[in-house]
Amino acid sequence: IAARGGDVPHKGSHYVQGAGGGQDDLIDAKLADGEYVFDAEIVAALGDGSNKRGAEILDKWRQKIRKHKRSASVDGIPPKAKSPLEYMKGIK
Repeated sequence: IAARGGDVPHKGSHYVQGAGGGQDDLIDAKLADGEYVFDAEIVAALGDGSNKRGAEILDKWRQKIRKHKRSASVDGIPPKAKSPLEYMKGIK
C-alpha cells in the first residue's frame, strides 16, 4: 500500500493541495524510492501561471508515458523510452 503523505488530498491526480502557499513547504510528504517532485513554480509555469492547469498537463504526460511503456504484450519487452519532450507533444 502506498503512503499518501498524511491527509493531504490529491483527487485522482498527483497534484497536492493543502495549507500554505506555493513555496511554504508546509505539507509533509511520504515518497517512495525513485519518485520525483516538481516544485510549485515549475508546475505553474507548465500551466501558464496556473498550478491546477500545470498539474493536469503533468498528469496527461504521466499517462502517455505509462501507456507507451505498457503497450507491449504481457510476454513482450516494453518499448524503448522516448525523450520526455516527445511524450509532451500534443498535450494541451
